[in-house]
Amino acid sequence: MKKRFAAAIAGVVLALSPLATGTASAAEGVGAAASCYGGAESWSARVSWATAGDRIGIAPRRTTSRCDDVNLRITTWGRSYVYARVCFYPTSGNDYCNSWKRYEKTSAWLTPATDVLDGTRVEVFLRHGVGGGYFGYRGEFAI
Repeated sequence: MKKRFAAAIAGVVLALSPLATGTASAAEGVGAAASCYGGAESWSARVSWATAGDRIGIAPRRTTSRCDDVNLRITTWGRSYVYARVCFYPTSGNDYCNSWKRYEKTSAWLTPATDVLDGTRVEVFLRHGVGGGYFGYRGEFAI
């Protein structure tokens, strides 16, 4: 009986171990996000429907070890949606841009590019999908 009880306790301890690890990982993720967004820069842009898009008002920046992704938060929306893409200027190889992604109005952080290598120069472009002039956007940028 004592052996079965001891085995049952050991099984419960092993079963609960991943939960403790998961809690630590979640806490680490919150800390990582806080340090990433803590280095955010403000920006503002006049955005048109132009195919090439409009820069967000920040010159190309080098990615850092602080963030894994290119993070963008829009605090003032000119329309109810926007398209965003990131252009990459690596130290070796050709410059390139990722595909346009459509984002609906939100206060959440957006990630127009993920898993970007540290030290890569990046630049964010925005556009909207209809004619009719320029619309003002403001927000924050964290890399």
